Amino acid sequence: MFIIRRLFSGRVVLAGALSSLLVGGGANLATQPAQATSNPRPGCSPRLVLRDAETTIREHLDHLHRWIANHDDSELDKAMCDYAEAATVIQPIPTVIPPDFPAHPATGLVVSGLDNIRAGLTGIFCFLGPSAAPPLIQTLTESHNQVMITFTASGSPCSIPDGSDTYSVLLGHIITQTVHDSLACSRPPVECLPPTS
Repeated sequence: MFIIRRLFSGRVVLAGALSSLLVGGGANLATQPAQATSNPRPGCSPRLVLRDAETTIREHLDHLHRWIANHDDSELDKAMCDYAEAATVIQPIPTVIPPDFPAHPATGLVVSGLDNIRAGLTGIFCFLGPSAAPPLIQTLTESHNQVMITFTASGSPCSIPDGSDTYSVLLGHIITQTVHDSLACSRPPVECLPPTS
């Protein structure tokens, strides 16, 4: 999971959020709620706002599946249409940092911005490698516009043995995604990491 957080740190690190997590145990993490919009972005269908939460996530996962299976970036474009304009992805603070992994300043992140989220998704699948199989969804449950999935993903040099993501959905768009995944790597995939500038 530490590696995934490093991917999302490429452009946005909220130092205040991190200090709140470290000092207050997460109780003071203050982020502005994302707002879904009824105005579609260019290339995105205006009908997306008609979806319920479960349909939104099932379609999102289908796009990601086809993107990985077919290396088709148009499917990633469609998956990005599922995020609200001001969506956030929340990554927890790692409990274990591999000793052989290069140091990086970012841990425990709140990532916002569609470009940053897209870069994070692209980076994660760099870790899984070009021969990665699409993630295998084990469970998908919905309650009150919250959708939780559990999954595994195999690849090389890394795999995700115990993925678990929670999505908050409003008007057919993901406004928040909270990630609780572990990344197991046979070697540190430093070629996939953003620069630490």
